[in-house]
Amino acid sequence: MINLAAVNNAGSNNISLQPTLLRFIVKNNTPIDYFQLDTAIIGMDKFEVETLNIALNAGEQINAAQHFQTIDHQRTETIVFNLPVGVGKTTTGYQLAKKYQQDGYYVIICSANTALAQKDHQELSKHFSTQELSSFSHIQANDSTDLFHHQLATAGVKAPVQIMTINCLLQNPGEDIYEQAFHHSSYLDNLLQTITNTNKKVVFFFDEIHESVIHFKNELLPYLMKWRHVTHKCYIASATHSPASIPVIRYIAYLTNKRIKIYDSPRIKANTQASLHLHISTEQYNSKRLFPLNRIATLIQSYNSRKINILVGHKALAKALTNERNQQNRLIGKILGLQPNICIDETANIFNEQEHNIGTNFKSGINIEDRRSVLIIVLPIVSANKNDHYGIFNDGAAAIIQAIARIRKGGEIHIFMYAPETIIALATQLESLDDKLYEGKAGVSPMKFNEAYAKVKALYENEAARLDPQITFLNELAHDTPALKYHYPTFQEYLLDKSQGILMENYESLGKGLSAFVLWASINNQFTNATLRTIELISKNFQHVELQPDNIYQTLFHLLTDEQRVDLAQQPFKTAFENVITYIQKSKRIIARERNEIEEAIYTNRFFYEGKSINISALRKIAPFNLAIITIIYYLKQGEHKEISKEEYLNTCIANIDHASGEDPELTTAYSRFREMKELFLVHFEQNMVTNRSNEKIIHQGYYTNLPDSFILEAIEVINLLKRTDAYLNCPYSFFQDKKQQLNAENIAEAKRIIATEFERNFTSIKRISENKRTHNGEVKKYYLITIPIVKDYQLPNTIFL
Repeated sequence: MINLAAVNNAGSNNISLQPTLLRFIVKNNTPIDYFQLDTAIIGMDKFEVETLNIALNAGEQINAAQHFQTIDHQRTETIVFNLPVGVGKTTTGYQLAKKYQQDGYYVIICSANTALAQKDHQELSKHFSTQELSSFSHIQANDSTDLFHHQLATAGVKAPVQIMTINCLLQNPGEDIYEQAFHHSSYLDNLLQTITNTNKKVVFFFDEIHESVIHFKNELLPYLMKWRHVTHKCYIASATHSPASIPVIRYIAYLTNKRIKIYDSPRIKANTQASLHLHISTEQYNSKRLFPLNRIATLIQSYNSRKINILVGHKALAKALTNERNQQNRLIGKILGLQPNICIDETANIFNEQEHNIGTNFKSGINIEDRRSVLIIVLPIVSANKNDHYGIFNDGAAAIIQAIARIRKGGEIHIFMYAPETIIALATQLESLDDKLYEGKAGVSPMKFNEAYAKVKALYENEAARLDPQITFLNELAHDTPALKYHYPTFQEYLLDKSQGILMENYESLGKGLSAFVLWASINNQFTNATLRTIELISKNFQHVELQPDNIYQTLFHLLTDEQRVDLAQQPFKTAFENVITYIQKSKRIIARERNEIEEAIYTNRFFYEGKSINISALRKIAPFNLAIITIIYYLKQGEHKEISKEEYLNTCIANIDHASGEDPELTTAYSRFREMKELFLVHFEQNMVTNRSNEKIIHQGYYTNLPDSFILEAIEVINLLKRTDAYLNCPYSFFQDKKQQLNAENIAEAKRIIATEFERNFTSIKRISENKRTHNGEVKKYYLITIPIVKDYQLPNTIFL
């Protein structure tokens, strides 16, 4: 037999994928959604919270003197910026850092990661002298000498501006070696002591806090709290806050007497827009399967005079795309030809706008100011049915928004992504999307960012209530052993540790699968700095197959290769039925290429029924389609073009019960019982026939009313069982399908009529003559004349459907 997997995958790595431009309509009237920090929620437990709204015009940059006049710089409090991307939050932070340093404060810049710490150091070096600036992030494992750390501990702590990662501040070693973690602790203790001894205060800056929420683990919070007696102010900034931001803001605000002031601004479109292009692949790609990304090579060639930056979800893909051993690959060769700056943790390189860049560490925190820059984003494939990883996009929708926002003054953004498995707001998207994108896809309801908090809270409360008896039991046991007292996570801990994962796993609007959100957000114009210009589908060649009720058999038959036909002829009917479906979804064709080269191509068949596009699952519900499949299999096995009738199908199944394969015992049982019903009916039919004076066989019109009720009840049960277990019966044939004639055990009289009519049609050969109704036993015109023998017990020769 043919190997099905081989047939389906043949040539997949050799056939070039074809980009096809798709139609779409951008919805310009959809407000840009974002997560708003709820004053009431953050203000629980006697936190003092105030929210101030800032109305920014399109393209307007924030200015400390103009927009933040309400900040009392003498007051101890936490300031939270919930402001759009690209309005100058980071720059404002640098300006404020300069102000506070000049006012005599220590300033600690807490960067989300090492790459951002290096970027902060690079930028702040323009505003502070070497003596004023100390960056603990510069310590690497190979610098870890006692002398070096002694010098750093004595000199570095005197610098009024300190740059470190949040992990460093929280004394979380992460992937650092233990010795380095020890030096972190030693340096921080020395720094804190120096600040205390000099009677100074500290102003903290936490920029890009969305990147850092995962670091605020419960066990590390004491390392944060030890700064509370020297903290004057904390600044927290992000354009993409989330429910997980809430406990982090509250934790940090403990350093400032639980006082919080939030600056919020609605999201609006910027004056200058980058052109956004979606490249949606129907073929899966990864670090070992690059060919679906070959379109990137074409883009590099078309943008040969412009700076190109390629942001990918996993470092494995970045390494594969820059593997010099495979530079003969056209895509890899084009990327290597750029001599790119490879920005992954192993190289420790940071983004450089003067170069071409490829990597994982510039999703946020960097600005691309060149109006001619090109940003290519390759999203990881994340399927609901697989254990895939989001990589650097593990913040879902927020990560997408941040990545797209890197281009600030126009340019080109190309997003490569896998075709979404579901469509957000499908019913309202149909007019805006090409049917190739939503055909056969499920729809999911849209959800606003601020609905996420309530979703997580409800899940927490339900889970806590369900486990409450067990928690109570554990705590009762701890009465005798207090050290074993069980602590169920608080809601704040739950928000911090689990909310992001829960939301990503369950809601496409928050980033589940990534692609669904990108498509919805692009169509609904949700990105402040970019507007959708093109969508292209990257897929194997499509072949349009036009089906009409009168040509289905011939059309489908010609889609099968000679090899497939031979294979189907040797397979059991049920196996052959499924394999025909598999085979016709793709077509193998021989194409002549240049220089007389011959290539075997795989075409994905796109079906149209009566002029309308239809997917295979919908086709399988159409009677002529299923009948054509059965007819094809019969021809391949018997060599006869014959349209199988329902009577022939049912009687052949009944006749072959004893020869069934046994693969489906429930189906065999159903037909065994159905055969018993048939035989009982024929006995009843024969017993109700009489011979009149003219020696003619006649039967009373109401013969079926004498059928026992028990027979009808069992017949209903068997018929329903048969319809449920025989997947090939309901679609090609109408078997008690008339909605006006539903079998109902509560209406035995009607059920008797329906069943008798169907059994008589399928299991007898009689011809009832009613034009001249016969008289018998004094009843006038109550009988039918029967001119053909009763029994129709036969089967199609050499055919087994079960």
